[in-house]
Amino acid sequence: MSEIGIFLDHIKSKGKSLSTINPGSDELALNVEDALLAVELLKTANAAILGGDILTCNSEGLIYAHKSWGSEYHYLNWYCDKSEDETQEEYKERSFDTANKAINQAADTAAKLNKCCFVVLVV
Repeated sequence: MSEIGIFLDHIKSKGKSLSTINPGSDELALNVEDALLAVELLKTANAAILGGDILTCNSEGLIYAHKSWGSEYHYLNWYCDKSEDETQEEYKERSFDTANKAINQAADTAAKLNKCCFVVLVV
């Protein structure tokens, strides 16, 4: 199986559907531990991470974190565009570092708020 196939299997087996907040969506959210593992799987697959969304849960299921925690937490969602002056390899490495930092920051914020944290990776 290819490295990207291993990543996709991980997402499918561990992910929670976003269909309740995005009807028809096939996006899946991962808990922090599984999201960090997914970053490593994408690194092995040599696939850049374009960004990510942070979610939490309420009585109805998953919800975007900033809608539950307050708009001041909208910054926890992130994106990582390639700069004109960096190589594709430099960009990919930066995308992995950015994803790891963003996921850990969201997890720390969730812990301070005593909330759960889920991540959707955009690849």
